Amino acid sequence: QGTLFGRNTTGGAVSVIMAKPRDEFHVKGEATIGSFDRKTAKVIVDIPLSERVLSKFAAFYVEDEGYLKNTANGERLNGERNYGFRGDLRFLATDKLTIDVAGEYTNNTGTYLGMSSIATPSSTFKTTTTPVFGKTNLTLPKTKCDGDPVNILLTQKAGLCSLSEGIATTVNATYAAETGTLMAIFGYRKLDQQFINQYNTNGTALYNSYILTDATVNKQFSGELKWSSSLLEDRLKYVAGVFYLQEKNKDAMADFQSTVAGASAFNLLQDRHFHQKVETAAIYLQADYEAVPGLIATLGGRYTYETKKLGFETSDRFPGFGFDSAAAIAAGIPLKLTQKRFTPRVALSYKV
Repeated sequence: QGTLFGRNTTGGAVSVIMAKPRDEFHVKGEATIGSFDRKTAKVIVDIPLSERVLSKFAAFYVEDEGYLKNTANGERLNGERNYGFRGDLRFLATDKLTIDVAGEYTNNTGTYLGMSSIATPSSTFKTTTTPVFGKTNLTLPKTKCDGDPVNILLTQKAGLCSLSEGIATTVNATYAAETGTLMAIFGYRKLDQQFINQYNTNGTALYNSYILTDATVNKQFSGELKWSSSLLEDRLKYVAGVFYLQEKNKDAMADFQSTVAGASAFNLLQDRHFHQKVETAAIYLQADYEAVPGLIATLGGRYTYETKKLGFETSDRFPGFGFDSAAAIAAGIPLKLTQKRFTPRVALSYKV
């Protein structure tokens, strides 16, 4: 699978194929309620706009109060509030050309925190402490992570939150020729993530506890051109293609903890900022030959070229903290990596 799907899939790939818009009006929905005030709902609507233009719209909502209770202030934690929308358009341009366009938006909020423990060894779990299930003891109250997490922490003196907000769009054009099928696949995705976590789950004073804030932005674009066909009365089937991906990441991470007893303000330990860019291009070819019924010989290969670049910046919100790329280079840390790899596949399989 690494030859056809690229890096990180040599051990296996999961292909998720979304349901395409129907050629007739159709509505499906469901709702559930459960423990911890859990509520979920989703709806899918198929609306044919014409004989050659089909559409599908979907939405979902999930909410619950969380199963973890903060014994410090009575708040419930590890809950969630997630919702999203998706729209699909299918253009049956000709009898041979089909174009699928899709767009989606998702918003996920919640807290993901550990339970507290007591300082008694557990014979059940073979640990030096005993976990207290369903309970924690955090001195930081919860809030929303919609904004700069450092500013939220310092102004509201609250946290215990996370937010992931994503948008994505894809275009998939398929042309069924007499001798094979040509596919052009394009995709764009942007993901913004913020969180504020407190890691002392046994009741450390607010300003003496260890608190981590993080804000990440990820953007990626990919394009692929693929040709598949068969020869020798369908005994030889092959697929060939080219692929390109560009990914950009930015991250700002600050952590706070004071070692002074009775501290009355957050003490900044470090503020780190970095950005990363990945570019990868590949070309591949794979063929399956059925020598006799049930016996298939596979031969394939993929050549990949990839460049990764990393950069650091000093903190602009806390002057004097963090480090830049020059400091990383002076420490002997390389900031660029280029790799060229050939991934082969040779297989012989028999279907009983």
